[in-house]
Amino acid sequence: MHPHCSTEESITSNPSDEKWWVQGDKYLAGTCACESCRLASGFEIQTWAFIPRANISIVAPDSSRTEVPLDFESLPTGALRSYQSSQGVVRHFCGGCGATTTLYYSDRNPLLIDNDGGPDNGGFHAYNLNSKSPLKEVTARTPGRSKLITTVYDINKKDILITIMQPDSVVRAYKMPKSKQIKDADFKVLGDWSALCSWKSPAGNDYVYLFGKGQAVQLLLQETKKSFKFIQ
Repeated sequence: MHPHCSTEESITSNPSDEKWWVQGDKYLAGTCACESCRLASGFEIQTWAFIPRANISIVAPDSSRTEVPLDFESLPTGALRSYQSSQGVVRHFCGGCGATTTLYYSDRNPLLIDNDGGPDNGGFHAYNLNSKSPLKEVTARTPGRSKLITTVYDINKKDILITIMQPDSVVRAYKMPKSKQIKDADFKVLGDWSALCSWKSPAGNDYVYLFGKGQAVQLLLQETKKSFKFIQ
């Protein structure tokens, strides 16, 4: 990280076109203020670091004190505590101090989804969080500058990625983890949107919410006989 005011333009202009989300031996880190993160951490802003599991080791809690690879399926007894916060999502934390350590999507391929608002290759890119650094890109979908992105989990054991594009204001759905577009679900929603989130009701219905300047839209994501569709 370099201070902008005192750093030469030859550096701040990024002449080598380094990607901020995956830079050599540097891992992506950031903050999130979504409802899920705030409820899980108890703080208004939650910090995250995205590190491939292959590069994480923990000290065994037995007398050997040896370092062992982090394997969520066969963690040593007492190494971490965990709870299932929602369908298919397990959160791990330190049993001593309660610090949250990671968010792991079980029984799925964990992916880092990059929201790309670039004019030329706008859309989203998916990176395998189990790969070594630098993270391996497994999918790129570029229908246009992507404004927002979220995921709807477990619709009859299917996970759906939702995004809205700036150029055409079309909400698009992709079946994960292969990022296959569900074209029947394309739905245009005009507006200046700043937030996108999903929610599963107690009755099992899956909703997507768009929030913008002075407006909000609720969309029901519904599975049909052959595909999916949005209902406003």
